[in-house]
Amino acid sequence: MLGEIVLAGARPGASKVMSVVVLTFGIGLFMLFKPSKKAGSGDTFDWNVDMAFGCGLVMLALVMDGVYGPYQNKITAEAEEKTGEKLSPYHLMFNMNFYQGVFSLIMVLPPPAVSVTIERSRRLNSFLFGAPPSENL
Repeated sequence: MLGEIVLAGARPGASKVMSVVVLTFGIGLFMLFKPSKKAGSGDTFDWNVDMAFGCGLVMLALVMDGVYGPYQNKITAEAEEKTGEKLSPYHLMFNMNFYQGVFSLIMVLPPPAVSVTIERSRRLNSFLFGAPPSENL
């Protein structure tokens, strides 16, 4: 909702604002102050570096969702204006997940692993299609 307000200039109604505030507050209280039932965790809540890092990642994910929503609305409006056809949510979801997967793979693989992967794909291409390994991969 904040992303729509800041990025798209949308003005949500009072009922939407109240429902978002109550939902966010309730989930936050429930998740932060409910002790874990895992074996050996005890009944205490430990705020440590791992918990702070995890909460930071959750906040970053929420911020990115706030950016994606208005941006996808803009893409949908522009596509409908140019082509006359409306994009389905599946188009947007597929493209977002595809590119997130590509960027995640690039971030996870260290540079030597990327070069090994490229070399293996060249060898596989040569084996499957009988062509010499391409230097353009």
